[in-house]
Amino acid sequence: MQWAFFWLALAVGLHGAELAGRSLDSRQVDNPSVTNFIRRSYAAATVLGDYVYFDGGEISQYINGLRDSQFDSRPVNNTISINVAQSWTNSSVVLRSIDKSAPTFDNQAIWTDISSNSFYIWGGRAWFGIDVPLDQIWRFDTDGNGGGSWTTESPGSPTVFDNLIRPAEGAFANSKDTGFWMGGYAGSWSDPSLSGYPGVSVPNIVSFNMTTKLWSNDSALAFTQFGTDVGGAVDFIQSFGPNGILLLLGGGAGVVGAYQINDPAGMLDFNNLTFYDPVFKEWYWQATTGNVPPSRQSFCTVGLPGPNHTYEIFIFGGINLQFNISYGDIYVLSLPGFVWFQANSTSGGPRTSHTCVIVGKRQMLSIGGSDQTHAATMDSWLFPDPWKQGLGIFDMTEMKWSAGYDANADSYDSPKVVRDWYNAGFVPVTCD
Repeated sequence: MQWAFFWLALAVGLHGAELAGRSLDSRQVDNPSVTNFIRRSYAAATVLGDYVYFDGGEISQYINGLRDSQFDSRPVNNTISINVAQSWTNSSVVLRSIDKSAPTFDNQAIWTDISSNSFYIWGGRAWFGIDVPLDQIWRFDTDGNGGGSWTTESPGSPTVFDNLIRPAEGAFANSKDTGFWMGGYAGSWSDPSLSGYPGVSVPNIVSFNMTTKLWSNDSALAFTQFGTDVGGAVDFIQSFGPNGILLLLGGGAGVVGAYQINDPAGMLDFNNLTFYDPVFKEWYWQATTGNVPPSRQSFCTVGLPGPNHTYEIFIFGGINLQFNISYGDIYVLSLPGFVWFQANSTSGGPRTSHTCVIVGKRQMLSIGGSDQTHAATMDSWLFPDPWKQGLGIFDMTEMKWSAGYDANADSYDSPKVVRDWYNAGFVPVTCD
């Protein structure tokens, strides 16, 4: 077991024991004011209709102008929504809290079913000191007005589902009818069947068909030596191939039952891309060129098609535990050129364990995240986020950050640096 994750697992166990039996301060809320907000991390988000929904994770805040002396952070027990039909700034935006009957987790998946205006959550770890609930699939049905309600969903293949280990910090994405989860790690704080385990790497690609409710658990040994990946990302590209295709990015792989993220051989680079056809279960690989980003995990990513038959994927932030480097940079990968570019734009500082979604036609919304450069002083939760309410907006065409969302922004076009690359006559390549 590598030391970075040994100490993480140990900290989880000790902190959980220390906090068990304590009660949260009733003055703490899921949706603090702009002036009381400090940090938000570990949430997952999606967009349905005119609203962004984000769920799970933790938050830190001021109480009467003072930092809480008992807890660095607390779980977010409500689902939050933001209206993106109108413009706002991160100082003025209204965050709506929605009562939640489902459990609260960190690093869970959100799978979006546009056909039914609903989303599902699965995976994740419970907050320190909270009993880990049984493994279930929870569904949130939106009401079209920024609200909605939670129910449980029965699996269509209960034997497969019951044999799954519920991990946290896996890579997740979805097609129009299927949710996917790759890897992650699990322990007594994520799955009740792992009582006494400080943490194990979990292999395979899990999928959930949101129409049939069927689950599957398929090998990912073609991706990494042990079929594992922690803290990576996956993007589903509908326009590539007859079935669409999954692109797996970053993170770290290791032996099943141990963490290898701090091992240089375990960190996955961005020099060679891995693709997976989820229907035929076939794997493809392709080398990349350009300004390739350094290896990292716990970053966020979004992808969207350009008007000239390209597809761009933006990655933001993350951390490299091998060298203890936190990132606040943005890179864009353009397909079918398989070429990387770095944005020359300053963000709200280094950021990890955040989530990103596309809002409007050309903007990426970053939600939450911690600055792990302060982790050595155990102050990452108490170091105020430079962005109000933890919200940053990135114009993916202009490649610029701002504090405001523009509901009337023009349609997306590939960034100029990408257009110039193709206009210079570079020939796109195809996967091996």
